[in-house]
Amino acid sequence: MRPVFLMVIFSTLVISSSSCRSRGDGDSEEAALPACTDSDLFSVQPVPTSAISYLAPIGTLAPVGGSPLPKAHTGFMLNSSNVPVTAPGNLIIKSVREVTYVTSPTRPGYTDYAVYFDVCREVGGHLGHLSSLDPAISSQLGTLTCSEYSTVDETVRNCEVRVNISVSAGSTLGTTGTPPHSPAMDIGMRDSRVSDYVNPSRYGNPSSGTLCPWSWFSEPIRSQLESKIGDGATFTTESPKCGTMQVDLTGTARGRWTLESSPANGTDPTASDFFVLARDPYAGETKAVISTRIAALNPSALVKFTLQTTGKLNAAPENISADGSIYCYDSNLGTSTYSFLVQLISEGRLRVEKKTHAAGTSVCNSAPSAWAFSGAAVYLIR
Repeated sequence: MRPVFLMVIFSTLVISSSSCRSRGDGDSEEAALPACTDSDLFSVQPVPTSAISYLAPIGTLAPVGGSPLPKAHTGFMLNSSNVPVTAPGNLIIKSVREVTYVTSPTRPGYTDYAVYFDVCREVGGHLGHLSSLDPAISSQLGTLTCSEYSTVDETVRNCEVRVNISVSAGSTLGTTGTPPHSPAMDIGMRDSRVSDYVNPSRYGNPSSGTLCPWSWFSEPIRSQLESKIGDGATFTTESPKCGTMQVDLTGTARGRWTLESSPANGTDPTASDFFVLARDPYAGETKAVISTRIAALNPSALVKFTLQTTGKLNAAPENISADGSIYCYDSNLGTSTYSFLVQLISEGRLRVEKKTHAAGTSVCNSAPSAWAFSGAAVYLIR
C-alpha cells in the first residue's frame, strides 16, 4: 500500500538567474525542496491520449544508428502536429534549452525546446522537443547563452538559460510534434535515491539514477500509459513494462561492460568500446539482448535471444556466475550465421567471443563440453 502524504503547492510564475546545475549536486535550492512523497506523483497526462501512437520504455538499445548503451530517457511517439503540452504535475522549471538546426539536409532553420524541472528534493526531469513554449514561460526567459557545434551533416546552435519558474499541474507549457522533424516528445526523469551502475565512475559519477516516467503518474493514468508502451508494431505485455536502466548486476554477466584493453568513457553514449548483455527492454521475461559496437563482437544489429530456463544455452544473463562455465547465445540455431560464447571469469571480468558459422552449424548446437574460446576472445570489465 502506498502511504498518503501532504500535497506540495507551488506559487505563480517567478524567475531568477544563476548557473545551471544537475540534480543531486546538493545546492541550497534543491536542499530547500521538500522530500518526495506520493502526493508529488503526476496527476495530468501531458499530451492527449488521441495524439499518442505509442510510448517507449527506458533502457532501449540501438547499436546501429544510436547508442549501444541503455537509453535513459523515453518519449511519447505522436501522430499529429502542434500537440498541446501541459504540466503533468507541480513543477519548478530550472532551465530551458533552445536548439536551432542552422544548417541541415532535413530540418534547416528548425528550432525546438527542452524544459528541465524539479518535482521534489530527489526527483526531477525534462521534457524535450517542444515545438513552441507558452508565452507565460518564453516571456520570462531573459538572455540565453548560446554556442554552436557541428555534426557530420548539421550545424546546431544550442542556447540555454537558468530560470526558476513554478507551474502547477495542468498549466500550459507549449506544443510538441512536428513530423517529420520531431514526431515525438522526450521525457526523462532522475531520482537521486537510485543508481544505474555498478561502476558509476565510468559514467561520470552521476548523482542520480533513472526513474521510469510512466511509474511516476498516479492511477488511472499510469495504467493507461503503460498500455501504450511498445515498439510501434506491438504493445509490451511483459514485465517490467517500462524497461529498466538498472541492468548491471554484481557477480553476474548481466550489465554494461567495456574493453579491458581500452576502457570506454561512458559519458560518450556512442562509444564503440561497450558491450551490453541484458534483458530485452520490450520483453523482459522471455528475451535477452546483446548490444555492442566492439569490432570483434559487432553483429551489426541488436541481437535478441529467447531465454531458456535450464542449461547453458541462452541463459538469463543474471544466472551466469563466475563458476568456470562457458555459456552460448544464438538467436536461431537453424538459421543464424553467428553466435556468442560468454564466460564470467570473476566478478568484474567477462570473456566473450563471436563465432561466425554457416547456417545450422552454430557452435551452440554442440555439447557444452565442446565449447571453447580461441585467441579471438575479447576481455571486458565493468
